[in-house]
Amino acid sequence: MSEALAAAGKALLKMIAVDTATDKKKRNAVLIAIGSIIAALVAVMLLPFAVIYAITNSEPPSIEVSVDEAAVLSQLDDEQLASMADIESDWQAIAEAMEDADLQEQTIKAQLIYVSCFEDNRITDFTEYAAHFSQDSEQLIQALNDDYGLDIDYDEYMAVFNNKIGGISQ
Repeated sequence: MSEALAAAGKALLKMIAVDTATDKKKRNAVLIAIGSIIAALVAVMLLPFAVIYAITNSEPPSIEVSVDEAAVLSQLDDEQLASMADIESDWQAIAEAMEDADLQEQTIKAQLIYVSCFEDNRITDFTEYAAHFSQDSEQLIQALNDDYGLDIDYDEYMAVFNNKIGGISQ
């Protein structure tokens, strides 16, 4: 029975092949179908290479930001301008006091702590302030809290300066 079924299948395939080979429309349809399948397989095989090529040869977009400083400053009122001038003056005084104390590597830390924590109570003796930075971090935070009435949490300070601003010496 299976031999008869195989013979019938061969005869059917031979008939389809002869019919397709002799009919131009059918032949073109079969060739298009086979060509489409082959093209799809080739595309699927080449897709990973195309993706890797695109990833490795792409450049991040460049973003250019330009700020018109004069336009920004013109929108500030006199109080805001005075506050900015005070901050700039204090920033420079801290840098000079840190240099005088031979603690230049601590300057950015001193400036950032000052700008972050002394917004309501400006100090005038930056020499005394700079001297605090000769201590280790824990003693520094304790001394600043005691001497200036601040409430800096040591763990938060360490998280900010170690994770966010890494590279600043302690």
